[in-house]
Amino acid sequence: MTLTPRDKQNLKTFGYGVLAVLAGGLIYLLCLAACFWQSRYGVESETAIEWVQDIVLLISMGSFFTLAKLIPEERGGILLMAGFMTSLFIREQDAYFDFISKSAWQIVLAVFLVILFWGVWKRGLSEALEGVAHFVRSQSFVAMIAGLGMLLVYSRLYGSGHLWSLFISEEGPKYIAKRLSEESTELLGYALMSISAISYYVERIKLHR
Repeated sequence: MTLTPRDKQNLKTFGYGVLAVLAGGLIYLLCLAACFWQSRYGVESETAIEWVQDIVLLISMGSFFTLAKLIPEERGGILLMAGFMTSLFIREQDAYFDFISKSAWQIVLAVFLVILFWGVWKRGLSEALEGVAHFVRSQSFVAMIAGLGMLLVYSRLYGSGHLWSLFISEEGPKYIAKRLSEESTELLGYALMSISAISYYVERIKLHR
């Protein structure tokens, strides 16, 4: 049986769908593992969700950093995307940095961004634009935008303290449920972004074989 170019394109699209399902299944397994740790070792549910968020962010970071190493002609732009994921990861570690200082995570983030932008600037604007533009044109960018919308818009509105203060107090089981649901919406956003990063990695690796 001979496949037409259209058939090959359809199979490729189907493959991306399978990849997305597998990535979603991996995140589901991570959530189950977090629930196991929470029930067996008495870890707070909110902390368990945050651990899964960290793992998902690390997967996204690893995908982009590895891709930057493999595609030197677009390294500057891909490093910007990897840097964005790293910035989110650093922000999520604020609870640990607070043991040092309330502003420690901000200092670490500022130092990282200075190093990142210096490195990208040194490699040249054209390389940065090429890397970012190629990602924006890809199918994976749709999932990234959906994840960013979920993380930076919906979860922030959903978790608004002023909004919830109209209905519940900041103590008791209802507030705990609110915090868990808020962290879960953030996890969903991170999951979509991770699926985007993984699918883009696979797509570009196939093109550079």
